[in-house]
Amino acid sequence: MENEKDILQQESLREMPFSVPQGYFASLEDNLRDKVLAPKNKFNIVNVLKPAFALACSFFVIIGLGYGVIKLTNSVPQESFSEYDAIVAQVESMNPAIFEQLDDFYVEDYNASLDLTIDDIIDYFASGADDDVLYQYLASIE
Repeated sequence: MENEKDILQQESLREMPFSVPQGYFASLEDNLRDKVLAPKNKFNIVNVLKPAFALACSFFVIIGLGYGVIKLTNSVPQESFSEYDAIVAQVESMNPAIFEQLDDFYVEDYNASLDLTIDDIIDYFASGADDDVLYQYLASIE
């Protein structure tokens, strides 16, 4: 108890330990005005390229993680593609003109099987028939 009384009675402990520097409040307004009004003209190429570099790095990380997951888990089996390699090789080695001739042959054969005349087509458009009528007409031709 006596120690507490001794502490409370010491004058040096009752004084504020911190003080404001001389002239602080006199120059505070000027310092704040200078900081607020001063434009920051710091144009630096690093500040411009930093967001773009961060975006590119994030894309590389995402792509790298995806690639790593696919490689580690073998999500894409390679043997599934080997079944069709022979067919793909044959189709790639064919001349594209063969496909055009086959296409023309089947189109001409299909048109010949319809046996439509221009008068039939004009009658269809003039009648305002819907799709059901057209299907019935084509079914009757075959």
